Amino acid sequence: MPSKRRQSGAGRGSHRGGPKTLADVQKLAQDKSVAAVETLAAIHADPELPAAARIAAANSILDRAFGRPQTVSEGEGPVLANITVTFVKPATLVDPFVKPPAAQDDV
Repeated sequence: MPSKRRQSGAGRGSHRGGPKTLADVQKLAQDKSVAAVETLAAIHADPELPAAARIAAANSILDRAFGRPQTVSEGEGPVLANITVTFVKPATLVDPFVKPPAAQDDV
């Protein structure tokens, strides 16, 4: 006999005594925020964890502290500077790490 348990996401949680509104969910999340930031800080500080985990924790901490960086699409916002790049092919290539041969004097 198939289960009579609800399969859809609508109303989920309310029949189990869980959060009923968005405000309830936000309150629960806010109550856990200090512990969550402390966990992120511990992950960030643990040198034995993979760098990717520590970077993700650092980014999460920064996002929460300062907000996510704004992205500007092309054509939006003020132009900060015009940059011109000119490629020049030198007459001779000189390797700055190779000492040139000593010049020989004519006798």
